[in-house]
Amino acid sequence: MLLGDKQVKFQLDCGASCNIIPVNLLNPDTQIEKTEKVLVMYNKSTLQPLGKCKVKLRNPRNKKLYRVEFMVVDEGSTVPILGSRAVQAMNLVKIQYENNCGQYCHRGDHEG
Repeated sequence: MLLGDKQVKFQLDCGASCNIIPVNLLNPDTQIEKTEKVLVMYNKSTLQPLGKCKVKLRNPRNKKLYRVEFMVVDEGSTVPILGSRAVQAMNLVKIQYENNCGQYCHRGDHEG
């Protein structure tokens, strides 16, 4: 993805409920708002974000522009992450709900 004129590689994480970006990747003029949220990582560790911000990302393949909200973390805390909602909205990942029974399956629905 392009963040301004900078190419940034994001980890696509369908299990993530938010987007995360290290502060050093942001333009110095980016407004960072305070947040009381605490991030809980996949391994149950916690991370206090510096704040949150909205930035514009451009997909260089299709030239589409997206305005995305990120939780801002310290440099080196994690790689940049695009969460479930963002990757689906950008059509980078498609969830095949019809192939995923989850909590809505009734016994026997998936047999046959």
